[in-house]
Amino acid sequence: MRSLSFAKMLRESRWTVVLCVLAAALALGLYFRTGLFDFCTFDDPSYVSANDMVQSKLSWANVLSAFSFSQPMYWHPVTTLSLMIEGQFFHMWAGGYHVLNALWHCGNVALFFVLALVLTGSRFAAFFCALFFAVHPAHVESVAWIAERKDVLSTFFGLATVLLYIRLGRRRGMLVAGCMYASYLLSLMAKPMFVTMPVLLLLLDYWPLRRLTGGDSPVADSPVADSPVADSPGADSPGADSPGADSPGADSPGAPGAAGAGPWPGSGLKRASALPELNRLVSCLREKMLFLALGLYAAFMTLSTHSDAQDRLDPDLWLKLANAFASIGKYLILFVWPSHQAVIYPFPDSVPLAQSLGGAAAVLALTGLCLWQVRRRPYLLVGWLWFLCALVPVIMPPKVGLHVAMADRWTYVPFLGLYLALGAWGAGLLSSAARPLARATLALVFLLPAVPLAFVQQRQLSTWESPLSMYEQALRVTKRNYLVLNNYGGLKLKAGDEETGERCFLEALEIYPDFAICRMNLGMYRLSKGRFDESIELLWSAVPRLAGVRQAYDAYTGLAYALGKKGRLVEAEHFLAAAIREQPKRSEAYMSWGRMARARGDISLAHEFFRQMSEGGSDIGTGEDLRRVMASLRKP
Repeated sequence: MRSLSFAKMLRESRWTVVLCVLAAALALGLYFRTGLFDFCTFDDPSYVSANDMVQSKLSWANVLSAFSFSQPMYWHPVTTLSLMIEGQFFHMWAGGYHVLNALWHCGNVALFFVLALVLTGSRFAAFFCALFFAVHPAHVESVAWIAERKDVLSTFFGLATVLLYIRLGRRRGMLVAGCMYASYLLSLMAKPMFVTMPVLLLLLDYWPLRRLTGGDSPVADSPVADSPVADSPGADSPGADSPGADSPGADSPGAPGAAGAGPWPGSGLKRASALPELNRLVSCLREKMLFLALGLYAAFMTLSTHSDAQDRLDPDLWLKLANAFASIGKYLILFVWPSHQAVIYPFPDSVPLAQSLGGAAAVLALTGLCLWQVRRRPYLLVGWLWFLCALVPVIMPPKVGLHVAMADRWTYVPFLGLYLALGAWGAGLLSSAARPLARATLALVFLLPAVPLAFVQQRQLSTWESPLSMYEQALRVTKRNYLVLNNYGGLKLKAGDEETGERCFLEALEIYPDFAICRMNLGMYRLSKGRFDESIELLWSAVPRLAGVRQAYDAYTGLAYALGKKGRLVEAEHFLAAAIREQPKRSEAYMSWGRMARARGDISLAHEFFRQMSEGGSDIGTGEDLRRVMASLRKP
């Protein structure tokens, strides 16, 4: 059997390039209006708008800091570097970062097209996969959220790694191997979503590479026909390559999709070859040891560097397991019928038994179906297992950041397996259809669902136009969402709707009384209204938790102001000192302490604070701003 190279497939027809460009252009068209969107107030400040490294001038010190362990959330230096470079051009213009996210998504669509083409040998399957990857509403969060730059970056390098792995199977060489491992490392340093890469590659070794069961070529000519035996008479005969036997678009001799040519290993795996050979399995496992080592290192770095989160509960193993099965069922529903999407799905106190059992039943049923079809359609099993294995890092993880029930962004890589399985199945049906009208009808049946999905995608994208619309959507479709209530309340206060803002804070604290950030926000609001006793109580209770994650600066300065108003100056100075220790470059604590010194008539002490502020590089510590502030201290 002939193997297909990237160059050969691109030479066979201009339509290959046209379809790839069409899918990528469609993705860009669907997401280009994100250039008008604003920053999200959830994570975007930590990553971009309030990140000093991103907003300051690019320097070697900042580049080295990107690889340090003090970055927001967890260690992802490639993501930080990409945002730092863009920060030199876009600064506080959110649209620039949004457009770059959309362009990275277009690149992923194009890479997935090429990967599906290489794996299936079918332009129809490749276009199907790229089309649904481009339009599916589940991926809106990964593209429209600037902080999820890590998703699109990690996937880009992950897909490149898979393509280089297939290339390495055809032509061994140190250069290709080096590029492959470098690409994988870049993927992990953007986001450790591909820590299961060794398993994903092992699935491709089974199908379509046939390295576990034995085969004549790294990638078979046609993986999509449904003949009972791969090597049946006529499979490689001239008739298999004749015009009319090809699937739509496979119009060259030997093009993928020829009827009777046999699928990857598998529109006909021989009965004895359906199971992997032990010696081949061991060999394939051995060559993936470096992938495994890099994945384990990325997992270790993630667990070691992640920041604490304001979790309402710490679920035990059984609750996590029940939620894992329930969320698999919800992901499958999201894949087929996307609706009620939200930026945050709160982790439940308990999972209904029907949901967890339903999810478990779906896993067992679909696994059984794929195993039943494995000899004729091995791509179904590979695509399904890709979906499950790619979910492993997020479906029931150890404590990393915030516990949520599920997340749309976590489907960005797992859904690729489902697209691949369905695309290969569709190409197989097309190749077995005898008449052009039947093939055209089947093609429409498979491709038409992309139209309503595109409309749903645009509707979901509209909810990301502003932080307010995003949080309002989340509050409509979720319950007891204390995080969203807190963030929404803060936005409503800034918009002047104080009644709604305070009510949201109170609702969030009713759900999670120890929610320190919300207690601080409510305390600062009441401080602004002169309700000093209430403010002191709220801020004091928030400080211990916030100090543990170095997020207590505002609580410290707010407490100092309230205590100063109550005449408790010694205690106020204690909290100002704590604020300066936490963030010595911010000016508010120096300002407040200087004003206290002026109130006592100690102008020299006030000048000393501002001298230290200037030497420490505070945001208002030099030039006209410093002179203005120091002059204000002399005023009675």
